[in-house]
Amino acid sequence: MVILVTRCVSCSQEQSCFLFEFHFKGFLKGNKVERVKIEVPERIFTLKEDYLIAVNVLEIKKGTLVGSLLKYKKL
Repeated sequence: MVILVTRCVSCSQEQSCFLFEFHFKGFLKGNKVERVKIEVPERIFTLKEDYLIAVNVLEIKKGTLVGSLLKYKKL
């Protein structure tokens, strides 16, 4: 699990879920991370808003951290 302060930058709908992309610049376990992608069943985030999110890391691939949402708080 990681906790991030980040901004929602895009949203796309795929079948029965939403894929949100968040801005992030940093490193995790030696891997450079430039963005975070989280898939959720409903539209809970607003574009261009800042959030504190707790994410279970599934993978880091080509600078993208893909994870499942544990908790979030709008800042």
